[in-house]
Amino acid sequence: MNSCTSTRSKQYENNPNECLYRLRGVIVHYGKSINTGHFVAFVYNDILGKKKINFLKKKKQTLIKIGEWLRCDDHIIEQTTFETVKTCDAYILVYSRCTTTSSILSNPSG
Repeated sequence: MNSCTSTRSKQYENNPNECLYRLRGVIVHYGKSINTGHFVAFVYNDILGKKKINFLKKKKQTLIKIGEWLRCDDHIIEQTTFETVKTCDAYILVYSRCTTTSSILSNPSG
């Protein structure tokens, strides 16, 4: 599985222009119950482009590129890998719908 893993919708199963979905984010809950604990978000960056942002934890600027996964924990944003995202205990998965297979082929990041 990769960050652009696509899932076929049953509705479009026999359609040559099948509907596909891309994983865009994962919400993780750390704690004993939903009433206590902490939420962290993993998000796939396909919007920021090449941009320097301040990582408050490290107090330095880092170049964030399209196609990277980010871990957002309150005010701390860190680069992470899809391997880390795949192994987390997901609470909520966020997908975006791709219109056709050709849209993935022509624009792999978006």
